[in-house]
Amino acid sequence: MSNPYLKPDDPRFQPKSPHDAAGNNLFADNEIVSAQLADGSAPSTAGSSTSSGNSTPDNSNLFAASPAGSSLPFQPTYIAVGKPRIRMLVVLVGIGIFTGVIAPTLYFNGNNIGWGTMILGLPTTVTAIFIGYSDLRAMQLGAMHNDRIGIVRLIFYFAVAFTIIIALEIAGLIFAGMQFAPFLDV
Repeated sequence: MSNPYLKPDDPRFQPKSPHDAAGNNLFADNEIVSAQLADGSAPSTAGSSTSSGNSTPDNSNLFAASPAGSSLPFQPTYIAVGKPRIRMLVVLVGIGIFTGVIAPTLYFNGNNIGWGTMILGLPTTVTAIFIGYSDLRAMQLGAMHNDRIGIVRLIFYFAVAFTIIIALEIAGLIFAGMQFAPFLDV
């Protein structure tokens, strides 16, 4: 039975000791680094040195702690695994372009379907703005491949432009429908 509450002295549930069999603390600074610090010279990192001066990690002990006076701090590296959602952005902005250009002509030619297409276009372009912004942010942070950042940025700007155009068209039709401007015959 593997329940630490029933058998608290079971060695499987005891925390691991940081000391090895010889009694040395694997996570403490070693004597060489302590001696180098006492001499005033620059300490070398444990397990990392080459003749050219560049430091490369030694694969013998990957989880060894760096010495306290190490000149090389821990630098995290991220693997870019995401791909930009260009196809989705193109579809959303394409709907926005359609509704921003075609819908007013449909409305002014007497089809009331223009209102519906314009109202459909506003959420799609706003969605494209949010998706484009999150993709651009992820590319800048390195979590997404940034080889297509120019295309995503261009699609993002189109989404912003057509969101403004569609919002102004809807506001104009509302304004014209309120009869504030009798010279507009809508």
